[in-house]
Amino acid sequence: MRLTQLTVIIFALVLALCAFGQTSTTSTSTVVPNVILPAYIFVGGAFNQYSVPRGNAVFAGIVPVSNQVGIYESTAADIIPVKTTDPATRRTVYVFQSTLREGVHKVVYNSRKLMLLVGGDGGVSFTQSPATGGTNVSGAGSITGTAVYQLSAHWAIGVPVRALWTGQGGWNLVPEAGVVWKP
Repeated sequence: MRLTQLTVIIFALVLALCAFGQTSTTSTSTVVPNVILPAYIFVGGAFNQYSVPRGNAVFAGIVPVSNQVGIYESTAADIIPVKTTDPATRRTVYVFQSTLREGVHKVVYNSRKLMLLVGGDGGVSFTQSPATGGTNVSGAGSITGTAVYQLSAHWAIGVPVRALWTGQGGWNLVPEAGVVWKP
């Protein structure tokens, strides 16, 4: 099946946005303490040492699974531009690699302003192929450490550092930074 560049980007964004509609699995009969970090949306950028250009876009939605033990579920998407040469025309073109991952994260430190989480995720990676005009699909996963610094009731700064693995590129340390919106 052939996918166009725009279709892959739209597909990645749609899946990242699906996290916004998720709800907590906590039943109403359970006593739930004050919510420390409600569902939030992360939008930012990342430094990717293996791509040219080195920057890429990152989108994530995180939902609390258990407030009592500090477990969160995440849906994340990356859009990574890759500069390459089209073998047919010998022209420089940009193709995109996108990853879509689901993960689990655990709070390891929490104060009034700072929260530290560790976790991991797994999913798929899509890479365009200029030679065939198609899309390569493989696995993707990461181990992540995240710092979230609270600026106000609805805004925070998020700084994840991921050890990302994709079938096309192997392991890659990817530092990220972005804005966290807490609806």
